[in-house]
Amino acid sequence: MDIKKLSLELAAISLIADAAKKRKDELRAQLQGEMDGTGADRVKAKLDGETIAYVTTSKPKFKWFIS
Repeated sequence: MDIKKLSLELAAISLIADAAKKRKDELRAQLQGEMDGTGADRVKAKLDGETIAYVTTSKPKFKWFIS
């Protein structure tokens, strides 16, 4: 593959990756809001009745700060 094709492919993949990250962040925020609203800390992701993943939220660790 020549340099122009490589640069075009890299640019295209970078645009797709940036858009995917933005959407992933939006979905995480929406799901966190729903989970906070119901008190859930784990949700099944199902496709055609089959569990394909679990989404789990973790609570931040408590840290002491002394000033």
